[in-house]
Amino acid sequence: MPKNYSDDDLKTLINNLELTLNSLSNPLLDERASLNIAEIERGQHIQEKLEAAKSELQKRETKK
Repeated sequence: MPKNYSDDDLKTLINNLELTLNSLSNPLLDERASLNIAEIERGQHIQEKLEAAKSELQKRETKK
């Protein structure tokens, strides 16, 4: 995670990543039986970024 992100930037990034992950899950609701491999890999990559952003924000908040 880039250190030059402000706390607000990290919070926005976390929110956007969560929204993106949620949108990947929604196709399951519209009669598609399963996600294709590319969607699964994209979701895993987004989840990793999300966890890194949350971890960085948590580190910053514990330093305060």
